Amino acid sequence: MNPEDDKPRARFPNKKISSIVPLKTFIYQKSVPLVGVMSPSTEKLYRNTRLPVVTAFMHIDKLKNPKEFAYVKNKVRKVALAWRGKIVFNIASISE
Repeated sequence: MNPEDDKPRARFPNKKISSIVPLKTFIYQKSVPLVGVMSPSTEKLYRNTRLPVVTAFMHIDKLKNPKEFAYVKNKVRKVALAWRGKIVFNIASISE
């Protein structure tokens, strides 16, 4: 994983906050990883980004087959880098 892919810091682009809505949208968009895992607990976070969401479905079993999950995540990451800030990408389990 390249540390540049998921930047730990972000700066709000405007000097003044005229409304709470742009600030909330900014926080939601910056709080999701470049490629994360969609689950019932993270679904609202992805929806609140106000960006289109692309979900790759697979059988997620990080304990039995971590290499398969890492492989799929890296493939999705390559596409996500090109669409950063325009589309949100995640991976979800087929069984959930």
